[in-house]
Amino acid sequence: AQPLPVIIVAAEGGGVRAAYWTAGLLGAIEERSASRGGTGSGFLRHLYALSGVSGGAVGSSAFAAMIGQTPPGTLPDCTVDDAPARGWRACGVALFGNDYLAPNLAAMLYADLLQRFLPFRIRAWDRALAMEYAAEHDWARLFANHPETLSGATQALWRGLPGSTATPALFINGTFAESGQRIVGSNVRLDGVTFPDAHDLYDVTGARGERDRREMPLISAIHLSARFPFISPAGTLEADGKAFGHVVDGGYFENAGTATALDVLDGVIAAVGELDHPRATFFERA
Repeated sequence: AQPLPVIIVAAEGGGVRAAYWTAGLLGAIEERSASRGGTGSGFLRHLYALSGVSGGAVGSSAFAAMIGQTPPGTLPDCTVDDAPARGWRACGVALFGNDYLAPNLAAMLYADLLQRFLPFRIRAWDRALAMEYAAEHDWARLFANHPETLSGATQALWRGLPGSTATPALFINGTFAESGQRIVGSNVRLDGVTFPDAHDLYDVTGARGERDRREMPLISAIHLSARFPFISPAGTLEADGKAFGHVVDGGYFENAGTATALDVLDGVIAAVGELDHPRATFFERA
């Protein structure tokens, strides 16, 4: 049997530029590899996991979202400047040619600023939501056939969508402000052995999708990794209406995404060493 390569990608932070280059480069690699061996036979076939921080998390998550909504063996279709476009790179970079700073600053200077003088909080005036709403709107306009991918639950990328079997594991890295540790959102469960000094975002927030819990929207999980001070406020984690922690930009812990990528690699190597065991798996799917 021929060896099967396993590709693990680490995407570092760097704002919208990092998001643009991450999505564009991943798309270009897939298109080039597919052109050599047929669509769906190259890069995506071997892409096992994506670990991103800040802008890199935004770009890699957008790429994973495109995979999750694109049937195997086909190319993503999108609308760019009111004209149809096709391809992993063309559709991937189109999302990041838009202005996400202006809605955020407008909310910060008006609605979000006003509630600083109120004795109570109005969640809808949170300036962080302005950026998320703008991204959701642009995604819906870009991908008219799948307008709710960003606003839908994160786990939906691996559940019931065309091409879900090809979607790689996704690791969105933020920083837990109170302890300085990683807090990672992923479709796989994080344990303290494979991922030391890391919190599982969905276990911490109770967003794993059990019957009595609401799953976290994908755009909210992505944004938690890119909470840059003043531009976006720290994300507040609450339980029973009380705050118990805050999430800030993943770059405060480690800006390259390699810490989590190395943990994933260690988990793969350990699993490969146990392949003779009939119950061996790489990770437990959440």
